[in-house]
Amino acid sequence: YNVSLSSLNNLQAGDLINTTTINDQNSEPNLFIDDLAITEGDTGTMLISLSEISGKEISFSYITYDNTATQQADYTAHTLTTLTIPAGSLTLGVELVTIEDLIYEGDHDFYVSLSAPTNVVISDDTGVATINDDESLPNLYISDESVTEGDTLLFVVTLDVESASDVSFDWFTTDITAVQPGDYTQVTSTTETISAGSLAITLAVITQDDTIDESATETMDVSLASPVNAGLGD
Repeated sequence: YNVSLSSLNNLQAGDLINTTTINDQNSEPNLFIDDLAITEGDTGTMLISLSEISGKEISFSYITYDNTATQQADYTAHTLTTLTIPAGSLTLGVELVTIEDLIYEGDHDFYVSLSAPTNVVISDDTGVATINDDESLPNLYISDESVTEGDTLLFVVTLDVESASDVSFDWFTTDITAVQPGDYTQVTSTTETISAGSLAITLAVITQDDTIDESATETMDVSLASPVNAGLGD
């Protein structure tokens, strides 16, 4: 600012204007981004905030990128975009849209990244957006089957919900009225896998033909155990 003097008596002429500069001692504010949890299919707002109010307009850029969630399949991507917080304001929100599906994925997440700050210092440059999966852990079910003696039993194991991960399980046979090896070929504990994105797999048990009149229908059991990424429904 300027200080000027006038109407002075008995003083020699000189520079009667003094210019004084006030240096602003306030440092630039810090910029932070929150984390956010959103139920699959819902929309949420991720908050971006300043550590203090600034007298200057604040600008920065942001972009979304994948982690375990995938853009366009799990959420709507944001390309590099510039945002502004007006002078005197403290916060701003970024709207994030997640996409509903019928696949079990567990909770999965993506990132919102900040860059290119103007009149601000980025103290936290990444927000984590977690999508809470609304599908339950899938369950395994096995069909009941019957064949003529000497043919092969084909048991179908199915998932009630598609999974984004491989599902594995063990299976084995047990005598009831049918007895191995005379009536069928025993299967000891064996691991099978239903690949991610698939819903079923077939298990084969070979029966044995014989010349004995056994009259009644014979039965044996196929059991599932030790599932990974699934439960046992049957």
